Amino acid sequence: MIKPEKNNAALYALHLILVRARSMVLRRESLDEVAILLDNAEALPRMFVSDEDMTDSYRDCLAGLSDRFPYCRYILEKFDAPDPPSIW
Repeated sequence: MIKPEKNNAALYALHLILVRARSMVLRRESLDEVAILLDNAEALPRMFVSDEDMTDSYRDCLAGLSDRFPYCRYILEKFDAPDPPSIW
């Protein structure tokens, strides 16, 4: 599970990852890089349904993406923000 107060931020982060992946494809960036980004995104939804608190693991995954893809740092920043935007 993700802590209830971070649910919106976690969903928004996943949304931003998918938007970024789409942008990379449309810009004809490396498909290998897109695959790595999506491989990381694939693990995130399972954290919502885990019986354990996975909030820190979710953040760690976003931090790893930020290290690998500097242009994804804003996703981690949005997740860490006290009041992230809503995608709804």
